[in-house]
Amino acid sequence: GLDPQLVDWILRWGYHGLFEERSFSAFWNANIYYPHPNTLAYTESLLGLHVFYGPLRLVGVDPFAAMYATLAAVCVSGAGLTHAALSRTGYFTLLERAIVTFGAHFSLCVVSYLYHYQLVGMYLAPSFLVFAYLYLRDFHMLDLMGVCGTFAWGSAITIYMGPFLLAMSMLVVFPLVLYRFHEMGFRGVRERVRWRASLAMATGW
Repeated sequence: GLDPQLVDWILRWGYHGLFEERSFSAFWNANIYYPHPNTLAYTESLLGLHVFYGPLRLVGVDPFAAMYATLAAVCVSGAGLTHAALSRTGYFTLLERAIVTFGAHFSLCVVSYLYHYQLVGMYLAPSFLVFAYLYLRDFHMLDLMGVCGTFAWGSAITIYMGPFLLAMSMLVVFPLVLYRFHEMGFRGVRERVRWRASLAMATGW
């Protein structure tokens, strides 16, 4: 398919804009559909992949090798975050966490869509959902940072991951939200959440 060539071009252009031109304007003004501005927004920008791709290119790694190393790094990072989130639940042994993490990230039903490289942001979805559960269970700031961080990073890689995660979180987390309101009441939940959410937004999470 054409996905690898498209992703390679997007990443090369992103590297040019962010690390050679050092300009977000140059990043968005891709060399397509001239004279229209901000044409990289017409497709996936893959901005979140430059967490790994940019530094790899800076140290001289070949563009194709940097692309595949970046995709692998995101997959491994997503699995690591899921494993860490599962360990915070207190429900699973080490072996059980490893099995669940492997199934969530490397089972056939998951890896089958990796032919579409731009969907690699979906590897952050399992950790997002577990962190969301943890935050609603414990109201811990670290879990809120995990929710916001995985949502922001995943959406910066795969733009439609944002609506997807919002829909999934409503289906998965909604019963827990109802339980919390039943247990603590609206005022109690509001007081527990308000200052943590304000702090998270103030710090950019």
